[in-house]
Amino acid sequence: MASHFEKRIKDIFPNLFNFLNKHALTGKTNDLNHINPTVYIRKALLTARFLLVFLTSLFYLAGPPQSALHIKISVVLAMLAAVILAQSLYNNKEIVDLLFHIYDPYKTIRSCKSKKSLLLFLLGIEITGTVLVTLPTGGLSSPFVWYALSPIMVSAFYLRTNNSWLTMGLFLTATLLLHSTLMGFALFEMSVLVNHMSLIMIFCITTALCQMFAVLFKELARAHSKLEAAHVESKNALAHTTSLYQALEACSYGEDHLQIADILAEYAARLCRRPAACFIKEAGSVWLDSGLNSRHLKIAGEFSELYYRPWEQQLDQLCNQLTHEQNAVLPCSWDHNCSLICQPLYYHGESFGILSCLAPRDPDNSFENNMKSLSFLAGLGAITLERLQADKLFGRLLVSEEQNRIANDIHDGVAQYLFSMACSLHLIGQQNTSVKDPKVQQQLKLLENLASKAARELKASIYGLSPHKRGENIFVEMINSYLDDLGRMHGIRVDLQAEGNESVLSPSLRKALYRLIREACSNAIRHGKCESLTVSLKMDMKQILIEIQDDGCGLHWKKIKELKKNGLGLGNMIQTAERYGGKLEIDSVKGKGTTIRCMIPHLLPDMEKEVRYVGNTAH
Repeated sequence: MASHFEKRIKDIFPNLFNFLNKHALTGKTNDLNHINPTVYIRKALLTARFLLVFLTSLFYLAGPPQSALHIKISVVLAMLAAVILAQSLYNNKEIVDLLFHIYDPYKTIRSCKSKKSLLLFLLGIEITGTVLVTLPTGGLSSPFVWYALSPIMVSAFYLRTNNSWLTMGLFLTATLLLHSTLMGFALFEMSVLVNHMSLIMIFCITTALCQMFAVLFKELARAHSKLEAAHVESKNALAHTTSLYQALEACSYGEDHLQIADILAEYAARLCRRPAACFIKEAGSVWLDSGLNSRHLKIAGEFSELYYRPWEQQLDQLCNQLTHEQNAVLPCSWDHNCSLICQPLYYHGESFGILSCLAPRDPDNSFENNMKSLSFLAGLGAITLERLQADKLFGRLLVSEEQNRIANDIHDGVAQYLFSMACSLHLIGQQNTSVKDPKVQQQLKLLENLASKAARELKASIYGLSPHKRGENIFVEMINSYLDDLGRMHGIRVDLQAEGNESVLSPSLRKALYRLIREACSNAIRHGKCESLTVSLKMDMKQILIEIQDDGCGLHWKKIKELKKNGLGLGNMIQTAERYGGKLEIDSVKGKGTTIRCMIPHLLPDMEKEVRYVGNTAH
C-alpha cells in the first residue's frame, strides 16, 4: 500500500524538483559579471512557494481528513495549478520593477504606487484562496494552512515591515472567523483560540523570522549594490588610467605626425567612449617630405564615412580660431543632436592641430570628464609632435654638420694633394725635356706618392663613414647587447641568431625592428613567464624575417584575438609590420610557449617612404 501511495505521489510530482533545481535553487544569472539581488529573492520565494505546496500536499494526501484518494488528488492538482498561476502573476514586470525599486540604492525607478496596488491585489487573492482551500480540507487543522507562509514572506520582502504582520493577521482572522462560523461557535470564542494557540504562536514566530531575514537581506542587498557601483567606478577609473598610460607609451613609440594622429584619435575615442578625431595641420617645412600631404585627419570610433568631409571642414576652420588656452564645445554641423568638444594641440607657442570628440547634447552633461581626457591627450600629443619636429630638425642639423666635416676633411686632405698634383703636372708640361730625364722622373715619383696619399686618405674617410666597410654590425650588436642585459636581469637563457647583411636595412626600419624585438621579448618574460628565449634575425635582399620563440605559458587563441584587438604592445607590433608592407604571425600553444614571426619584404630606399605613409593617409 505504501509503495502504491509513493508511486501515485511520484506520478503527481514527476518533475517538481527538476523544475526547482533549474529555475530556483541556483543563483546564476545570465550576466556573469553582474549579480542582481532581486533575482535571488525571486528565486528563493519561488523555491519556498513550491516547497510549501509540495509539503502541504504530501501531508494532506498522507493524513486526515479521510477522503477518497481521487478527491485529494484533485484538490492537490487544483492547488498546484493555482500556485503556478500565482507565480506567473508575480513574475509580472511591474512586480519585478517594484522589487528592484526596493533594493536599488539610486532609485532609478521613480513611481511605484500603481505597482504596490497590483501587489496588494495579488496578495489578497492568494490569502483568500488559501483560506478557501483550508475550509474543505480540515479547517485550521488542514496542512494547507501553512501555505499562508508564502504571502507572508512576499509581504516581508516586497513591502514595509508592518505589512507582513498585517498579512498574517488578516489570514488568521479570516480563517478563525470562517472556521468558527462553519463549526457553529461564537465569533472568536476563547476555546477556539486556546485550541489553536500553538498554531498562532508558530505563525507569529515565523513571521518575525521572515521579517528579520527580509530586513537583513535588504540591508545586505543595498550594501552590495553600493559596493558593486563602487567596484564599477573603480574598474572604469582603472581602465581610464590604463588607457592614459597606454596612450603615453604609444606616443613615445610614434615615429611621425601621421602615426601620432592615429594614436590620439584612437585613445580619445576609447577614453571618451564616443567617436573622436585628430586633425593635424601644416607644421612648417619640417614635416614636409616630397609627395606627402601636410594635413591629416584621423577619425576613430563608430562613425559614418559621410561624416569625414564635414568633420574635416569644421576642424580646419577652427584651427585658426582657437588659442592655446581655449577649448570649445560647439554645435555639430552634421548632427544636431550632438556637440563637438574641441581641444587644440598647442605647445611652446606652436599649434599643431585640434583633437575633438562627439558628445550627445544633454542638459545634465557637463562634458567635464571628456574635457579632462581630451586636455591630457592634447597636451601629450602636442609635446610628442614638438619632439618629433625637434628630432627631424636635429637630424637635418646633424647631417649638415657631418657634411661640413666631410667637406673640411676633403679640403684639408685630398683636395690639397690633388692641387699639388695638378701644379706638378702643369710644371712638367711646361718643360721641354724627355720623360726619361732624371728630373722628370723625380717629379713623377713625387706625383705617385701624392696620389697614393690621396687614395689612402680617401679610403680612410670612406671606411670611417661606413660601419659595413669597417666590418661592424652595429644593429646586430645593439640587439645582442640588449638581449644579454635582459637575460642577466631576469635570469633566463637568451640566444640570438643573426644571418645576413644589416646594410640592407634602412635606419628607420632598424629602429622599428629594434622596438619590435624589445616589445616581443618583454612580453615573453612579463606575461609568458619564460625561462629561455630565442631570437632569430635573417636579412637578405628578398625579405627580413624575425622570429622570437619562448618556452613560456603560451596563449589561448581567444586571448591572442583579444590582444590583437585591444593590446597596446601587440597592436604596435602589428602596426609596425604593416607600415613596412609586412605581416605578423603568432603561433602559441597553452603551456608550450609562443612564437612570434614577423616577415617584411625588402624595400628600396625610394619605395620605403611611400609604403610607410600609404596606410596612414588612406581612409
